[in-house]
Amino acid sequence: MSEKEKLIISKTGVRQIEFFKLNGTLKEDDNLQFSVEEFEKGKFKTELLNTSDGLKTKFKDSLISFGISGIEDEDHSLKLLMGVPSGLDTTKYLNNMTMSSFSKLIGGKVTLEKNKPAYLVAWLGSTKKQFAFCWK
Repeated sequence: MSEKEKLIISKTGVRQIEFFKLNGTLKEDDNLQFSVEEFEKGKFKTELLNTSDGLKTKFKDSLISFGISGIEDEDHSLKLLMGVPSGLDTTKYLNNMTMSSFSKLIGGKVTLEKNKPAYLVAWLGSTKKQFAFCWK
């Protein structure tokens, strides 16, 4: 992003966000799903957001994004944001995290495969005031 784009985003209240370009064509009966999922101790817990782009089948430099707004002190919640070509979906997420990290999980182009998720971004939280990371 340019410095001007970063400045504009900083004025929206979004704390962290990652953008991706989507290119390609879906088969007639296929549907592209976008979701935010919660995992606990490595196991799927729940789906927090889920949307699709309806009948759209062609994507040319379409922007998608995943982000979070700041943690609210009153109820320890944060706002999860999911930008898709047709709009924006948000939800409030209650948590008791004392530390967290937000990171892009991919570094280049990814070819999507039918019925196989492609994880793009992760927000990690800990209630123990520490993190242990292992990168491969």
